[in-house]
Amino acid sequence: MATTQLDLINQYLETIKQFERELLWGVNITSLQHYVHKIGRLFVAIGKSGQVVDKSNSLYDVVTIKAEKYKVITITDPQKTDEVNITLNSLNEATRVSVVLFDTNAFESFEILDLSTKNFLSLKSSKSGDKVVIKLPEIKKRDSDRVVYRVTLEDYEIVEFESGYFEVSFKGSTIDTMKGLKKVAGLLDIPQKRGMVNISNSRELGTIVINRLRGDK
Repeated sequence: MATTQLDLINQYLETIKQFERELLWGVNITSLQHYVHKIGRLFVAIGKSGQVVDKSNSLYDVVTIKAEKYKVITITDPQKTDEVNITLNSLNEATRVSVVLFDTNAFESFEILDLSTKNFLSLKSSKSGDKVVIKLPEIKKRDSDRVVYRVTLEDYEIVEFESGYFEVSFKGSTIDTMKGLKKVAGLLDIPQKRGMVNISNSRELGTIVINRLRGDK
């Protein structure tokens, strides 16, 4: 029986909640990749009006109503991941490839590539045997993402966008968001734990930092 769009959306939202919960428990993000991959597959299935393929031996992840077979690759940090490694064998059955960015700070997903398998492989920057390295296009913040607040402290500038995305600069240069927020929180003597649990996402810590700098309670 086919899964409905509503079921897919509910699964997607529940998987993000599970991911966030384990982050709050202090689990390292490298141990949560099974959630990341599931989030990516569900996001593509929702966006393409498709179905997630659950067969363990399948070489594609989503099949659409047009019978397109998608291989889904999900990344979490475009500042550290400007390329992906993949084996040619894993693309044997796929007709298209989708690369999804899951923002682990804002808990939002964005599709950054949707190409035929042939065109996807044309982006390769190197090849070794069955393994290829695919160079990803530069990921830019959406121009429509309006600035909500902009605050400064010493050499730091913190910007909050309408989407819930935060950006931190130090002496005019953009730095890692979470590390920057932790530095500013330290300067403001803001506790970085909720009870016994570390605050691990930028949306929560960024809101606390900006509210403190704006003088909100």
